[in-house]
Amino acid sequence: SYEEDFRRLTALKEHTQNFIKIIKRFAEIYAENKREENVLDFNDLEHYTIKLLKDEETANEIKQKFSYIFVDEYQDVNDKQEYILKSLTSGSNYNMIGDVKQSIYKFRNSSPKIFLDKYNKFLVDTESNKVIKFNLNFRSNKNILFFANNIFDKLITNKTVGINYSKDARFESLSEFDKSRVSLN
Repeated sequence: SYEEDFRRLTALKEHTQNFIKIIKRFAEIYAENKREENVLDFNDLEHYTIKLLKDEETANEIKQKFSYIFVDEYQDVNDKQEYILKSLTSGSNYNMIGDVKQSIYKFRNSSPKIFLDKYNKFLVDTESNKVIKFNLNFRSNKNILFFANNIFDKLITNKTVGINYSKDARFESLSEFDKSRVSLN
């Protein structure tokens, strides 16, 4: 009934408010302990780096120190890290390596969408960008790849992961190809 639902929601509200108070108190104690120990955690490093890079002069000074920036496991970058990277790159010195099928850090706020947006943009905008697919496999037997591809064709789709595995990401056995096909040019 409506009355019963209202009673349950009212009770839930009270529990939620108490839980929020506990979390806030924990955050206060945690911050106090970090100050006393003079330490930062990973989130602090992101936060203070962003604060530092908001100053354009400082960002430009730091940016000048990098000829190239390489980011491995790019599929696991979060919004803060992407801001930091954009602030430090000139555009043409930015190299990202990743595989959205291997994104496992959503619980740490990684955003595979950042990877997918760039991947899809770079597929079209090839003048200044290049996508190199690493789907030629020289380690696995072609029968294992056949099995894996048949499973992933069904599981990894635009709807589930953001890519069409059967069209864009199937593994192919390198032994089945002419070696001249393997080129980064």
